[in-house]
Amino acid sequence: MVFVQPNQAGLWRLGLAVSRKLGGAVRRNRIKRVVREFFRLHGPELTLPLDVVVVPKRHVDARSLDLDAVAADLGPLLARIRRDFGRPPRATEAEGKQ
Repeated sequence: MVFVQPNQAGLWRLGLAVSRKLGGAVRRNRIKRVVREFFRLHGPELTLPLDVVVVPKRHVDARSLDLDAVAADLGPLLARIRRDFGRPPRATEAEGKQ
């Protein structure tokens, strides 16, 4: 699950919320390392000031998790984030009447 919110910092920021339900510290840290590496490699594609929070689901197996699996899951989401947040906001009816 990924949450995205515009921020005022002027750059994109990554947050990770990995629950203890996913396993011990070693497994949780592996998940965080792989997700951080994905965003390190694909970060230049995010030129917008956004807060991105990734919350891995319980079915994630840290032992078999690799960069390709994360890229398969987060790659399309990254494209959607660029598409949805890269365009100017829609004018509401109140703004259109002014």
